[in-house]
Amino acid sequence: MAESFKKSTLREYFESIVIAVILALFIRTFVVQAFKIPTGSMENNLLIGDHLLVNKFVFGPAPSRLERTLLPVTDIKRGDVIVFKYPEEPDRDFIKRVIGLPGETLEVRDKKVLINGTALDEPYAHYLTPVASPSEFHEVTSFDVRDRYGPVTVPPDHYFMMGDNRDNSQDSRYWGFLPRENIKGKALVIYWSYESDREDYQDEGAGATLKGFGSVFAHFFTRTRWNRMPASDPMIKTVVKLLIAALIANATWRVGTAYMTHFKFQDGAVEIAQFGATKSDDELKQKVLDLASGFDVPLAENAVTVRRENEHTYIDGTYTRSLEILPTYKYPWPFKLHVDTLSFEGARLPGGK
Repeated sequence: MAESFKKSTLREYFESIVIAVILALFIRTFVVQAFKIPTGSMENNLLIGDHLLVNKFVFGPAPSRLERTLLPVTDIKRGDVIVFKYPEEPDRDFIKRVIGLPGETLEVRDKKVLINGTALDEPYAHYLTPVASPSEFHEVTSFDVRDRYGPVTVPPDHYFMMGDNRDNSQDSRYWGFLPRENIKGKALVIYWSYESDREDYQDEGAGATLKGFGSVFAHFFTRTRWNRMPASDPMIKTVVKLLIAALIANATWRVGTAYMTHFKFQDGAVEIAQFGATKSDDELKQKVLDLASGFDVPLAENAVTVRRENEHTYIDGTYTRSLEILPTYKYPWPFKLHVDTLSFEGARLPGGK
């Protein structure tokens, strides 16, 4: 009898990881995606720091009646909260509410939205300043699009989008109609809400990211808006808390490990500089590159410089690590190597070389 084939444990782990990654990428691309609220344009319904899941499948193409019957797809309706690519900067995602549908005539009159001449009932709308009272003087002089806009007719395959915070929203009143192809999905559920300010999402770079993780790590339980979570059951809340705490711990561990490796690598580079007085600049550079390889530091040859001046040896370099802060999400984290130390004449490099 032929011996049955048995996969190695390593291969089973590898295949499981590959399947999980493919599934995660498929879900993120076609089904659901995470999105966070960085501004107050949707207050008071969506707050800065709300983290949403966006259903990307619900507006998918379904040409036949059978597909529309069997698949969980639907048409875009007035009142839907939509995530879309900002027409003027497609790399940015916006979130607004659908107000005007294709073919409709829309007008804003004294902050009141009219569709085909009929005023909309909008309990979700929020105003920072009172709705202006109609008057002859106001009617003639008000040119603010927050008070008066249109009338305009929405073109085919386009939508008129507005933020719920009508006096503080960059929406279709300013940049025009939204093309259908820019729509990414429909807001599904708030899975986490963290009390934040707009400035927390405006800063970019590793320093701002590290500051954000530090804030969440220190204030997770006190700044999380538990009343905005989808489940009120205490057991579910506990599970969510543990899950998010685990994600924070994972991110902290990965960042901390990367920095520990960097500090050890820099200490080794200092030793190379101190004990390399008899070596040429190119030899020292190669030693640093070999050290980087030993620490699994992605340091490119053209990113390292070595120079000597007044008995000092200077070694400088930069590299970027891709840290998996969240599952399936890698963040480019920059590191800088800088060595400035005295070289000892006649000394030998560690290891007798």
